[in-house]
Amino acid sequence: TTSVDMFSLGCVFYFVLSRGLHPFGDVLRRQANILTGDYNLDHLDKVLPSEQVLLSKMLIRCMISVRPSRRPPCDSVLKFPLFWNRQGVLNYLQDVSDHIESVSQTSDHPLEFGGRKVIRGDWRLHVCSRVAGDLRARRTYRGDRVAHLLRAVRNKKHHYRELEPEIRESLGRLPDGFVTYWLKRFPLLLPHVWLQMQQYRNEDILQAYYPYSFTFYREEVPELADDDNETPPESEDPHKNELFAKSRVYYDESKEKKFYRKDWSPKKQVDWRSQGQEFQLKQDDVRLRDRHHYKKREKKREEMPVWSLPPQ
Repeated sequence: TTSVDMFSLGCVFYFVLSRGLHPFGDVLRRQANILTGDYNLDHLDKVLPSEQVLLSKMLIRCMISVRPSRRPPCDSVLKFPLFWNRQGVLNYLQDVSDHIESVSQTSDHPLEFGGRKVIRGDWRLHVCSRVAGDLRARRTYRGDRVAHLLRAVRNKKHHYRELEPEIRESLGRLPDGFVTYWLKRFPLLLPHVWLQMQQYRNEDILQAYYPYSFTFYREEVPELADDDNETPPESEDPHKNELFAKSRVYYDESKEKKFYRKDWSPKKQVDWRSQGQEFQLKQDDVRLRDRHHYKKREKKREEMPVWSLPPQ
């Protein structure tokens, strides 16, 4: 059947991409692993560029799924972003950004659902300082929005010829270097956007990028699961971008010389008189309260009881 052929093709895909490995392990355990759906695609992390790893895993997982109904037909495989060239990726990201701009901004777009990992906390902190300076000078971008990241990609492409030579050098040449610049910094961007925008595939501007009948499910991509307890990673750029970090500077009064630290936020202190409610106290208030407390204890120690005899 078609689903059996697709299963075999998925194994061939992994064999080629992993350079000779089988997704279901060695010969001794292979049949048992196929029956239980126990596969391992981790070797792709070592042999593929970071921006291709998740797309490859997504497609192969669907093709070798233990449920035949979840295996895509051939025409759906050919529409998958793994087979797009750099110009196709750039066109898609621009079209998605244009679609979002045409939608009312009164409510959050579905593109923002589960986008925390995609933007790595604040996407503005993960671009190089040259590009960050240009972004900041031209318009305002929110670092916690996937839509604003796509807007930045679209705007830099539209105004590429107007950019300074050093900024164009950082972004790379169109389209290959430019697309690689963004996808290497945000390897989850294309898989996330493609899955989330799947519900709009009947729109004229997006029809060319999606299969007509088959649906890929985000639930089968654990790499895109949004962990609420996750700490956003630090920027990997050796020249760490400080342009967008200025809003995170806090005033520190814990030292004799007052100075600024961007990695410390104001600490909340709990007053002993309250019922566990947190509120902010000034440093002077805490010092005066403690001074009054110690003076009261010292005064009590100095007072002699009324029944004691006077000193001889």
